[in-house]
Amino acid sequence: MMKLIKYEILRKQNNIFIAIAILAFLELGILFGLYKGGQWLTLSVFFIFIMVTCGILTVFIDTVRSYSFDLNQKQGYSLFLTPTSGYKIIGAKGLVSLIELLTVVLVVFGLMVINFQFTKYLYYDSVNEVTAQIIRFINESNILPSLSQTFLFVTASTFEWFTVIMIAILAITLRKTILSDSKIGWIISLAFFIALYTAMELINATALASFGFIGDMTDLTRISSTTPDPSIITGYIYKYLGISSILFPIYIGILFYFSGKLLNKRVDL
Repeated sequence: MMKLIKYEILRKQNNIFIAIAILAFLELGILFGLYKGGQWLTLSVFFIFIMVTCGILTVFIDTVRSYSFDLNQKQGYSLFLTPTSGYKIIGAKGLVSLIELLTVVLVVFGLMVINFQFTKYLYYDSVNEVTAQIIRFINESNILPSLSQTFLFVTASTFEWFTVIMIAILAITLRKTILSDSKIGWIISLAFFIALYTAMELINATALASFGFIGDMTDLTRISSTTPDPSIITGYIYKYLGISSILFPIYIGILFYFSGKLLNKRVDL
């Protein structure tokens, strides 16, 4: 497994350099827009949006593209790592994708801190005034998450990401198993992905319903018409984040099992 993970990381060196160049360009654009101010701030906002959304999407697309390429070409595994377990291949792909995601999140977060400090340097009084208002609102509303709640949110989000990656991997494996020679393989893989994702959402909705999700949402809709204590709403949110942190690993395990089983039995490694 460690050899596969190391191999996956090493083969992404060119992508890493390209990503660094793109991030540097976007960051310079953000800083330039902040420095110029006025209508140029729109450029900064747009580049921040691109940096965040494209950063996450790029990790997903890179994982899918890499796995699909390996199934079609098999150059890395066939030359260096065979005989290799399908479970190890899929596990390595998933873990490297998670490492990529965490790296992107940390880098983007670091850049946002730099942008904030630069903005504070340029517009000290305005930033301090807005920051004070936000802090006062948070303190009065009692909506600042605790350390455990923050950890719960990060855990649930990470598991959800991993679940989507495993669905994509299973979709590609199914396509390779059933229609390996098709010239429209990516369309078939996309169809499998949509079908599997829809099925998972239905299963997840059914599972959440067993924990009182429908009744809780009805209550939440009712109290939202008044002026409820924000802690009541956040209580519902963290309840289902906790449940999701239990359910998503189960989904991941099931998807991992079937993907590895198909890869071992049906695809020539």
